[in-house]
Amino acid sequence: MESGARPEHVLYMLNNFTRGNLKEVDGFCRYTLGLERGTKHCFYIYMRRKTAKGLESLSIGKDAL
Repeated sequence: MESGARPEHVLYMLNNFTRGNLKEVDGFCRYTLGLERGTKHCFYIYMRRKTAKGLESLSIGKDAL
């Protein structure tokens, strides 16, 4: 991801993807993760719109983009 998020946080997002958590902000997309684990929190994951559209094929059966 373009956000620099930890791989385990990105994997968590992919496994629990909810379309309602993805918002377009200033030409980028922000996914609200709200993950708090130990001292390594991840509240948002940022990505390009093109990357967000790519998630559509991964979220079949869930909330597709």
